[in-house]
Amino acid sequence: MSELDTEAAAIAERIRLRFEKMRAEREAYWASRTEEDLLRMRIEESQGDTGPLTRVFLSTAVPLWIDRVRYWRPAYREQKAHELGEEIAASQALVADDNPEGRVGKAERGEVAAGFNLLAQGLALLAYCPGGVVFAGHHFEAIAAETEVSS
Repeated sequence: MSELDTEAAAIAERIRLRFEKMRAEREAYWASRTEEDLLRMRIEESQGDTGPLTRVFLSTAVPLWIDRVRYWRPAYREQKAHELGEEIAASQALVADDNPEGRVGKAERGEVAAGFNLLAQGLALLAYCPGGVVFAGHHFEAIAAETEVSS
């Protein structure tokens, strides 16, 4: 083996060892996190570009929807969640909420409120999933017959 090959092998070995060390550090970092830490991180990250008013309104509307759908059969909640997913995806009102220039066509009066209600109801239904749902800086989780909201 030439001197150049030996040097290249040594460099490759140093790089491999550095990446192994970085991986071990990363694994140790995440292994030390509790479930509460991870949830807190998800909540902080989920705030994104959501406006403060939207977050406040969701913190009120979603628990009201959770209470309203509490007595629905689980199968009906699941069916309704699928239907809402399609409605929300098709709704231009949600785009109009934060970016009026981004919407196609004109929003009718009350369309933004209807879109917001679809979103709140959808989040309420997702709150019944194991672990709940994290959205816009909130964690909504419906546990048995109770509602938890954390910010």
